[in-house]
Amino acid sequence: SGEIALSPTARWMEPPLPADVAPGDRQALFALLRAVTVSDPVQRVGALWEAIEFYVGDRNPPRMFESDEIDAIVGSATNGLAHPKAQRVEEVLRRSLNQAPIMARLRHVLGEEAVPATDDDLTLLRRLRAERNSALHGSSGAPEHEDIDGAVAFMSRALTTRLHWIRR
Repeated sequence: SGEIALSPTARWMEPPLPADVAPGDRQALFALLRAVTVSDPVQRVGALWEAIEFYVGDRNPPRMFESDEIDAIVGSATNGLAHPKAQRVEEVLRRSLNQAPIMARLRHVLGEEAVPATDDDLTLLRRLRAERNSALHGSSGAPEHEDIDGAVAFMSRALTTRLHWIRR
């Protein structure tokens, strides 16, 4: 069938997971393992994106806006709006202006850690995320296993690079 069953004691799991792996990286590795071992493509992509979110953690690119700039933007955007609408606009702007999307955060972390990433790698991840989101909202389509395998290989490379540098 071309499939390999992985278990925690399989020879492909050597060397074992290091004991000193940060909790987020440990969870990213476990999620990648699920992305490899689960057979349903939507579940695989969900596990892949869980791994990416653990890999990125709370790391963000530098803040784009200072507090006084946000205050000015909020003031301008809410000028003339009724209270409930102004309040909603303020909530959205204050929460989102310095909140980078997951792909921007991923690119930031990959760059900081000098992980080789091609435009094709990032395009594949974006496409798989879009397909995952479509599936979550009722689409019957499913990503191809070959694409998921490529994305899992990319994230495995990213985590391996991180673990390599941590050990040095």
